Amino acid sequence: MPKVDCFAIPGLVCWFWSHDHEPPHFHVKKLGAWEIRVKFAEAEWDMFEQVWGDPPGGLVLRKLAKAVKENREALLG
Repeated sequence: MPKVDCFAIPGLVCWFWSHDHEPPHFHVKKLGAWEIRVKFAEAEWDMFEQVWGDPPGGLVLRKLAKAVKENREALLG
């Protein structure tokens, strides 16, 4: 599947794969530390799914939730 960039968050790598499985989501990775899926159509409390590594801290999750809220229309488009 081709890799398509989404928005940028300093210190993190964010991407999604076109034609990926449901539910709609993108991936976020802190190199060498962790990777999560962000299910942007879900409620904030169901939005994050750990893929590997230690869970990201609350500050990172709040930044991601804010970015999703600000970009949800584009992400769903």
